[in-house]
Amino acid sequence: MLKTFFGLALMAALGLGSVAWAQTQPADPKASALSWQKQANDTRAVVAGVAEELEKIGDQGNVPAKGMIDDAKRWLAEGDKTKALADEKLGRADYQKASYDYNMTWQHYVRAATSGLNAKRMLTGEYTRRSARALRRRGWLRQTSAASPSVERCSLERRVELEGIE
Repeated sequence: MLKTFFGLALMAALGLGSVAWAQTQPADPKASALSWQKQANDTRAVVAGVAEELEKIGDQGNVPAKGMIDDAKRWLAEGDKTKALADEKLGRADYQKASYDYNMTWQHYVRAATSGLNAKRMLTGEYTRRSARALRRRGWLRQTSAASPSVERCSLERRVELEGIE
């Protein structure tokens, strides 16, 4: 249930963001900046929930999931940094640049949520056959049987490459 909520919240944030951009960008820079600020704040709340769940789950020794969790943390930090710049520009009434920065902040948060949700799906086994095929193509997954691909079966060669183990 909680997983479905986060997925739906992310989809709503993505949809509302594109609607907000189309409606406010050309006419009023201040309204656009405030709209993107709200969008970025709402999306960050979703990302924080995903990050909290990942903290509870942990990476469980899964190398690809650990990489995705690290990506999520990096994008979250990048979004926070860009948001601080946007807040500063909004305070100076530079609405056009604030709008651009809030939009970029929102994009960083969406990337963080995507990486986090993908890691969570990988750790809980909730990925589709299609995503399993993509992981196998990248060398991150070896199929143990035709019926059940397993992310835990990352090839030793790929682990060495990812972790730098000698």
